[in-house]
Amino acid sequence: MKKVLVLIFLISSFAQAQFSINGTLTNDIKTDWAILYRIEGAKQKFVTNTTIKKDTIAIEGKKQTIGTFQFDLPADAKIGSYRITYRTEAPGFVDFIFNKETVSFTFHPDYPEQTTLFSNSDENIIYKNYLSEVSVAQQKLDSLQITALRNPEVDLKTNYKTTLATINAIQQKYLESSNGMYVQPFIKATSRSNPSEIKTNAKEYMQNINATFFDNMDFSSKTLINSSFLIDRISDYIFYINYSEDLEQQQILYKNAVSKVFTKVKEVVFRKNVIELLINQFEQSKNLEMVDYLFDNYYNKLPKSLQNEKYKNEKLSLLASEVGRIAPDFSWKENGKNYKLSTLNDAKNYVLIFGVLVVLIV
Repeated sequence: MKKVLVLIFLISSFAQAQFSINGTLTNDIKTDWAILYRIEGAKQKFVTNTTIKKDTIAIEGKKQTIGTFQFDLPADAKIGSYRITYRTEAPGFVDFIFNKETVSFTFHPDYPEQTTLFSNSDENIIYKNYLSEVSVAQQKLDSLQITALRNPEVDLKTNYKTTLATINAIQQKYLESSNGMYVQPFIKATSRSNPSEIKTNAKEYMQNINATFFDNMDFSSKTLINSSFLIDRISDYIFYINYSEDLEQQQILYKNAVSKVFTKVKEVVFRKNVIELLINQFEQSKNLEMVDYLFDNYYNKLPKSLQNEKYKNEKLSLLASEVGRIAPDFSWKENGKNYKLSTLNDAKNYVLIFGVLVVLIV
C-alpha cells in the first residue's frame, strides 16, 4: 500500500511541476531573490518568486561567487514571453520564451542582454543564434552605409549588395528552421527593411528608416503583443528614430511618430497599455504638452469601459501643479473677507504660504 501511495505522489508531483526555469549568475549581486513574470501586452504579470542560492568556486585560482535559481512550472503553464528580474534599484532582467520545455541559461547580472547564453531550450537557442548571426551582418551593412554617407564618392555598391544578400540568406535560413515554432514571429519582426541600393544622401537614408521601420512587424500577432518586442520598438521609434535638437521641431516629430504608431496599434487593450506607457514616459521628462496630447487625442477616445478615471485624474492632478501650468483656482476667507486666487489683481506677484510650503505666483 505504501508503494502505491509513493507512486501516486511521484506521478502527481511530476504532473504539477513538469518544466523548470534554471538560471546561473556568473557574478555576485547584493540581492538574493529572483521574480518570474509573464509579459502580457505592455504589462508584467507576477507568476512566482524564488531565492538565489550563492556558492563560491575557484576559477583559474581565484575565488568567484556565482548564484543559481530555479522556478518550477506546472504542465499547464502558459506559453509565452517571460521575464526574470533580480534587482529593484538598477535595471536587471532576462527575457525568454517558454514553450513547454525546460529553459536553462547563464548570464552576467550587470550585462544580461549581452551575456545571456541558453544551454537548454530550442526556442531560445535558435532565436539567440539568429540575433547573433544577423546582427554581425547588419552591423557590416550599417558600416558600409555610414561610410557612403560620409564619403559619397567611394564606390561601395558591390560590397553593399553582397552584404545585403548575406542578411537575406540568414533571414531565410532561420525562417525555415523555425517553421512551426513559437519564436518565428520574432524572427520575422526583427528583420530590417534595408534599402536595395546603398544611400549617399543622409535625408533619403533617414526617410527610408522612418518609412519602413514597422514594415515587418505584425501588430495583430498575439505572440508579439504579449512580449516586450513591440513596446521596445515603439519606444525606439518615438524617442530615438525621431529626434531633433530644435525643441519645437522635436514636439512635431513626437506627435507625428505617435500618430504613426497608433495607425499600427489596433487591438484596444494593447492600445490602452501603449498610451499609458507613453504618458508615463513623457511625464518623466516633464513634457506636459505631449501628455496633454496623448490624453486629448488617444486616451479620451478609448472605449469608456477601458478608461481608468482614477488613473486619469491622478495624472492630471499631478501635472496641474507642474511649473508652467496655470495654478488651480481656489478660494479662502481672511479677516472676514472672501478671496479667490483668480480674482487677485492688486499686485503683479503673490507669495502663497501653505503651512511649510511656499508658492510664488507670477
